[in-house]
Amino acid sequence: MKKLLFLLLLIPLISFGQVTTFNEIDNINGIQDFQRTLIEEGYSLYDLYEMAHTPWEWHKALYDKGKQIGITVFSTPFDNTSVDFLESLNTPVYKISSFENCDIPLIRKIASTKKPVIISTGMAKLKEIKDCVQLINKYHNKVAILHCVSNYPTLESDAQISFINELKKIFRKNPIGLSD
Repeated sequence: MKKLLFLLLLIPLISFGQVTTFNEIDNINGIQDFQRTLIEEGYSLYDLYEMAHTPWEWHKALYDKGKQIGITVFSTPFDNTSVDFLESLNTPVYKISSFENCDIPLIRKIASTKKPVIISTGMAKLKEIKDCVQLINKYHNKVAILHCVSNYPTLESDAQISFINELKKIFRKNPIGLSD
């Protein structure tokens, strides 16, 4: 679990060029000693992605089990190939991670399925959230928006819960919630 928390924070920062050296990683709020271990042990970015992703071969069994026990199972795709794969499983809903809500081709591909979409806001500026919702609304209006701050673990003082009220004012037609 500790490795997963580390990966959820570190992978997007590395992939967006926000972290390039160990010293920068050391200064990120929320990264603790146990999280630095993977980098010190020499893991590559590919290794980190390999450890963090849910293997495709697990998905069908998870979807089947969810259906059997009455739980809606869905997944967050990070590329168009993943959307195609999830469509083959007849996923009922998509979640767009806060790190992907500016990926126009991915958003367009997801929206074109006309299935409900959940957007996480963590890494996005308000304009980016608006642009994402607007693009999806060209295909349908089944969009929920979840506030998050993309800092794991999030301190109560950093949670910015009041921003949910701002999102409610701006996106009056959309369900608004919290993603932790």
